[in-house]
Amino acid sequence: MNVMNAMFDYYQKESVFIEHCNFETCDVDEVFTEADTDSTTKSKSTSKGGKVLAFFKKVLTGILKLFSMIAHGVTKLVQKIKNLFKSKKKTINQICEEAGLQRKSKHIKESAVPTTNTQLSDVKLTQKDFDTLLKNIRVSIDSDATIKIVCYEFDKNEDVGSFTGFDEYTFNRLVGFLVDDHLQLVIRTTLDLIIKSVQQIRDYKDDSALQLTNMHTNYLRNYKIPRYIGTELSLIELQSSAKTYSKFADSTSKILKYLDDGLRLCNAHAENIRWLFNTINNVNMTVNILSRAINNQYIELSEDYYESADDIGKVGKFAEILIKDAGLPPKQIVKTLEFAVSKDLLGSKQDAGNSRYVIFPERHEYKNQVIKIAFNGFGLFANRNECYICDLLDKNNVIYGEHSIRDMFANISESSDGFGAIAMARIEGRKSTGGERKLITDFASDWINRHNLGINIADLNSGGFITTNDGRCVCIDYGWLIPRRRN
Repeated sequence: MNVMNAMFDYYQKESVFIEHCNFETCDVDEVFTEADTDSTTKSKSTSKGGKVLAFFKKVLTGILKLFSMIAHGVTKLVQKIKNLFKSKKKTINQICEEAGLQRKSKHIKESAVPTTNTQLSDVKLTQKDFDTLLKNIRVSIDSDATIKIVCYEFDKNEDVGSFTGFDEYTFNRLVGFLVDDHLQLVIRTTLDLIIKSVQQIRDYKDDSALQLTNMHTNYLRNYKIPRYIGTELSLIELQSSAKTYSKFADSTSKILKYLDDGLRLCNAHAENIRWLFNTINNVNMTVNILSRAINNQYIELSEDYYESADDIGKVGKFAEILIKDAGLPPKQIVKTLEFAVSKDLLGSKQDAGNSRYVIFPERHEYKNQVIKIAFNGFGLFANRNECYICDLLDKNNVIYGEHSIRDMFANISESSDGFGAIAMARIEGRKSTGGERKLITDFASDWINRHNLGINIADLNSGGFITTNDGRCVCIDYGWLIPRRRN
């Protein structure tokens, strides 16, 4: 995008000059002929003709880079799809569906027909459009490695950029144009006519190609985006498209070589070059959007599923599948959970340890509890262990002084099937002292030995103890009370 930004900046700087050049009536020799570089006329190098020709050399250089970027981007896209297909990774949306999360309803504009045609070169995608499209399209990879694109109807209050004709159909059509044979034929014809007509000027031959170029210019002025193009792309289509755009880059290099040799451009060439720039800029933007959209499906939760995990069962199952199938780093899983869990369940306070994400719900039925959500395998292990220890405490309770061993460990009231999430009693108070913690561990050691439970208490977290206002010390983190192997 740095190349594009530089080109647009240049275009804006030159626009004041270019707008005074009427491509219908201006003198071809005056405007598009390179200025004489003879030592006596070097001052003319900044004349109108030299300036315009230098400008279009820069535009053609930009077009060359765009063609190369499209070819490279599509090739990388194909490789990415192949890798994802081989790895059988699940998208975040697929994981949401498997976990039973409810998707927010959005109207799909998948097969309807737009009411108007749009001239392709007039579609100028801005950064706003880019962001809007990313929010509203969903990309999936079928079992046969076919890409399926769905575009949702935009929010009526959503800012969709500066292009007044822009709508949710535009991306569908542009995606189609990425592999559309007809558009590629038009681009190839445009490049070939420029090459042939410049060759005729060089060789002082007839101007038949130039006449065809003028006719082609009129055609391009009225070239419209078809009413509807499908939203499925095969790898074969994409691979073919990459090769085609690579060839277009070679053709553009040939045109630049002619211009470096001092050959002239005419009015029709200028319009055709402008059409090429606007058109392939949109195609390049489409490749970027498509690539980002595919990435997003595997690393980001779509807004359709925000706040859709509204009970421990759904939260736990979602966390379990994320850990198993998403291939995301722990920090990304935590971020995904933040968006997926409903606000009243998430609460206003959260804490992330080395393996579990702890939330403090505000919803009535969980108001006196915390929910521990695993974000890696260690978190699943810790949740499972705490449920196991809690069960042992219920079955083997012992009284020590004024309190039972059961009261010294926070109770677990609920767990998801695979231990992705558990609900534990919320204990309020201060951090326990070393002496208070030692008393608990001494009682726990006696309890373990008395019932021959075979549990190792050496790994109790020193920060996992709280002393309540009535002086009772409670262990709130005992996921590492690990059962010992018995000989």
